[in-house]
Amino acid sequence: MGCDIHIYVERVLKGRWIPVDPPASGLDYSSKKVMNYEDDRVWKAWDQNIQYRDATSPLRALADSDKQPEEIYPEVSVPWSYGRDYESFGYLAGVRRDGLAFSDPRGIPEDISPETAAEQCPGDDHSQSYYTLEELSGHMFRKRDLPERLREFLIALKRTAKKYKLPPDQIRTVFWFDN
Repeated sequence: MGCDIHIYVERVLKGRWIPVDPPASGLDYSSKKVMNYEDDRVWKAWDQNIQYRDATSPLRALADSDKQPEEIYPEVSVPWSYGRDYESFGYLAGVRRDGLAFSDPRGIPEDISPETAAEQCPGDDHSQSYYTLEELSGHMFRKRDLPERLREFLIALKRTAKKYKLPPDQIRTVFWFDN
């Protein structure tokens, strides 16, 4: 039986955490190909489409029409593509690779966005945790030979912070695993 990660990204808007959509639909399960978050075409499409995809109803679109793009956020939280990378799971939470974890799993943050909280499946999930971009960058700076997938994800978080003009303590990833 395999283990999968459910990984979400959140940012701060007006003092509360809100979800951030992934740049594009990430994982093609038929080919096991994982989204390349370093590809500039992915981010260009994300910049062009995010405000339109977030408005899932005509009423929401009308309500958002006078907002800046950074003030618009999704009505539901969508997981970011990550794929099945047990070495990364080990670094993030000690899952499937003992002794690698940056830190022990910390559980779900108390101030998780309601949209992301709604995605949990109590009873099936385990090893819930989170890192701000600042924390993850610090852990990764101290380690060598990290999995490429984890380095790509850090780049994606940095690009997200840059897009929304936020400091690294206002972007975070929230994740959990299931078997």
